[in-house]
Amino acid sequence: MDLKQRELEQGQKQFEERLEFDKKQAEGRLQLEQRIQQSNREMILECAQIFGAALAKSYHYDADPRQ
Repeated sequence: MDLKQRELEQGQKQFEERLEFDKKQAEGRLQLEQRIQQSNREMILECAQIFGAALAKSYHYDADPRQ
C-alpha cells in the first residue's frame, strides 16, 4: 500500500471518528435538553398546584362567615 493510499484511509478514519464524536455530542445535548424540558414541565405543574391550593384556601377563608 503506498503512502498516498494510507493517508487517504487515515483521513477517512479520522473523518468517521469525528462524525461519531459529533453524533454522540448532539445526542447528549438533546437528552440534556429533554431532561430540562421535563423538569420545567414538572415545576410548572407543581407551581400551578401550589397556586391553586393557595387560591382555594383564600376563597374558603373569604367565604367563611365565621371570620
